[in-house]
Amino acid sequence: MTNKTISQRSCRLLLAMALLILAGCQTIYESKYEWDAGWRPGTVLSVGSADHVLQTPFRDCRPALSPEERTALKFAVVSYSFLNRPKKAVVPISPGSTWTAGSLVYINVTNCRTVLEPRQAQSKQQGEFLAERAGRVIVVTDIQR
Repeated sequence: MTNKTISQRSCRLLLAMALLILAGCQTIYESKYEWDAGWRPGTVLSVGSADHVLQTPFRDCRPALSPEERTALKFAVVSYSFLNRPKKAVVPISPGSTWTAGSLVYINVTNCRTVLEPRQAQSKQQGEFLAERAGRVIVVTDIQR
C-alpha cells in the first residue's frame, strides 16, 4: 500500500466520522420542534404581569415589546436548560392562555414572538421526556430550577 492510498483512506474515514457526528446533533422534539430552530423543553414557573414576574432572567422578552404590549400582555417565567445549566426566560403569553406554574412547554429561545407550545409528558418519571435524535428516540431529563 502506498502513502497516497493510506492518506485517501484516512481522509474518507475522517469525513465519514464528521458526517456521523453532524447527523447526530439534530434533535427534534415530538417530531415537530427542532433544536436548531430554537426550541427547548421547559417548565412554567410563574405567570403574571410584566412588573410582577422575575426581574433578572437569563433571557427577557419584555424590552422587545412596546409599552402598550407590556401593559396588555401577561408573561410567563419559564425554566429551561442552556449549555446544561438551568436558565430562566420571561416570555409573553397569548391572551386567554391557560399556562400555570408547573405546565410543561416548549419555548423558542431565538424568537420572542413565538408562543409557548404544550409539551406532552411521554415518560413515566417526572421531568423526563422523549426526543428524536438521528432517527433514534432518546430520553432527556428536564432541569427544573
